[in-house]
Amino acid sequence: MTGDRNINRKQVNYRKAGKIKKKLHKQQIKKAALSNKTTQPKTIEDMTKKDRRELVKKQKKLQKKQKKRDLKEAAAKEIEEEI
Repeated sequence: MTGDRNINRKQVNYRKAGKIKKKLHKQQIKKAALSNKTTQPKTIEDMTKKDRRELVKKQKKLQKKQKKRDLKEAAAKEIEEEI
């Protein structure tokens, strides 16, 4: 039911809103709480452009890390073979 939330809903779990400044207007707090969803991961078609960009960034970052790891392992093997 978390996906069907409505901004005008009376009770919102404000803890899930994260670190919200106390000075925010009540409606803004509600929006922030609702935007911080704990729903299941969406399919790529349902994602917003921003979410898609973030996902691509994360994937690229992981690929870079994996590439670095592979290079380190290859270098370690070469050093072992020389010895």
